[in-house]
Amino acid sequence: MLAWGALAVAYVLLATQTGDWFPTEQSSGATLIDAATLLFPHVAGAARVAPLRSPRSVTGRPDIQSFGFDLGGSTCACTLQWDREQYWQRVLYGQKYVCGHVLTPFLGYLVLQRWQWVLLAKLFNEIAEEIAMPVFGKWAGGDKIESVETRYDSLLNDVLLTGVPCVCLGIHLVYVLDIPDLFEAALMPDVASAKKVCLSLFQWWVINNYYAVVKKFGAERVIVGGAAIEVGRLVACIVCGGLFFVWWEMQARSRATFAGVALCLSVLCVPFILVQADKPRHEQLQAFLALALAGAGVSAYHYFYTDKDRRVLAVAAVPYLAGLATFYAFEVSGSPPVAAPTDLFYFHSGWCGITDGPGACSSIKVDT
Repeated sequence: MLAWGALAVAYVLLATQTGDWFPTEQSSGATLIDAATLLFPHVAGAARVAPLRSPRSVTGRPDIQSFGFDLGGSTCACTLQWDREQYWQRVLYGQKYVCGHVLTPFLGYLVLQRWQWVLLAKLFNEIAEEIAMPVFGKWAGGDKIESVETRYDSLLNDVLLTGVPCVCLGIHLVYVLDIPDLFEAALMPDVASAKKVCLSLFQWWVINNYYAVVKKFGAERVIVGGAAIEVGRLVACIVCGGLFFVWWEMQARSRATFAGVALCLSVLCVPFILVQADKPRHEQLQAFLALALAGAGVSAYHYFYTDKDRRVLAVAAVPYLAGLATFYAFEVSGSPPVAAPTDLFYFHSGWCGITDGPGACSSIKVDT
């Protein structure tokens, strides 16, 4: 034991007193290679497109002209140093698929009432998405990887910032409305229990899968004054709500209770459907607002119309207040901790910096 302790002390002293073991120095701008030219020479030299431009200006590095980067670092580490601010910009701002990831855990808990199952399903989905990109060359939804780059989708977004809070909202709503547990009878290691679980998981999958109808509408909007109604999200939320109502009826549950569920679901969807027409969409921040509004409604009902434990309310209010505070800090305060990126690359699917509009990624061909 003494020998191991001496070895650990020696290692710490060596690591802390001798500085970097492998000192590095920043490359000269004259020797850098454009990552876009290296990765896509047939595109960079093509006459039918404009020269590649950087989707984000890098102070003091005019030699970098590449859109091939991810999470604050370039495809090639020698061309762009890590940028922590850019990482958080990718996580918090821009268009994503957040509305779908809000409905999935919320409705999932209402169906299954097992938070472990819901979060495990979310993690499995993330693994499937990561596998689909290198195997099929497309994101799980069928979009090209180059198109997905603009709406960075991560485990942090889908699970920690969206999945967990929306599961908490579902838990609170089930507690307040006394929604019956589908598996109230103990599950056994037998065929009947397995069938019941598989059927419920399949029903949950069907409800969520039809949110994909949003893709049929593209970016279609209805402008009303300074506001815009996102048609695709409106239809998708109605479809998911309708399918959940069918499931509810199949369980022969109270329609009066469903009214409360429908109201909460509607409030949860509104920030994604009704947006400012002249501002880019920041869906992760919209999710924080949606959580805060829906949570406020459930909390008010809990406090004024039930005699349930107030300590539960105090705990449930924590993610709601955190969501509201985050939305205020980034969207309302005027001085956000991390400023929104100004480049259109972050707000348009397929805006790869090759041409002046969306659809630029179609110019990228993958040799097979």
